[in-house]
Amino acid sequence: MNPPRILVPLLAALLGPALAAQQEGSGHPDRPMPRATTPEGTYQSFRTMESGSGGGNLVRFSDTFATRRSHVVEPRPTERCIVMPTENVWRHRDLMKEIQAIARHGLISVIPVGGDVDSLKDVTAIPSGWKAYGFTVPGNGELEVRLEHPNLGWFRLAMVNKWGTLQEGMLQNLMPKGTPVVSFKNPKRQPQPVFIIADDPGWMSSKQLPYTLVIKRNWDGKKDGPNPMPQVVGIWARKDAAPAGAKAEHGESKPAAEAADAKSAPRP
Repeated sequence: MNPPRILVPLLAALLGPALAAQQEGSGHPDRPMPRATTPEGTYQSFRTMESGSGGGNLVRFSDTFATRRSHVVEPRPTERCIVMPTENVWRHRDLMKEIQAIARHGLISVIPVGGDVDSLKDVTAIPSGWKAYGFTVPGNGELEVRLEHPNLGWFRLAMVNKWGTLQEGMLQNLMPKGTPVVSFKNPKRQPQPVFIIADDPGWMSSKQLPYTLVIKRNWDGKKDGPNPMPQVVGIWARKDAAPAGAKAEHGESKPAAEAADAKSAPRP
């Protein structure tokens, strides 16, 4: 038996808005996504994933990445490792997954490292147990960063791009054996930012015993200047730069710390 004719327009009126909302949120690639404003400018809430053939696919990521937000959020606390990390510990300590989770709520703080810095001493951020450093690699440039510390078995280095993922040209060992080291060979002619994470799950670095990042480049980094990185890059937001040979303790460079002490000192 057919339903009465009066029910047809009634059902259309009731179900129409719900179907339209479902279609709007379906993530169709031809549908424009909402825009967002950050300190660097306006971003579309989608990105182009480059393929080996030079093409790309539009991937909606407004629910994954935080380009809609302009504030910086601190890394989430992690449980301190009280014994030397094993392969099982490294395997389950997924920093890339952690970065993606943080990026849903805001931008992640990163210390930009200028081309005039060949090495720097630092300590890990507590209670997250890791800290990020940003580098700008010119076209066809090669970058290598090595971590030095008396207790190397407690550390590892990881490298990601501006969206917190791996890309062509990156080489790293997430199951560290020996000296933690990462490298990047820029396959493009354009400069690319890369982000290196020093992971210290046991909080073995301290003011008395910091770790050292030794940086090697195949180009003259001094021509880049002290701060070649923009204020905001992808999911990262720039913090105080670390000068060469200085201890950037907890992300604060030595001059910045001295200036803060001077401001807080009582005036006569």
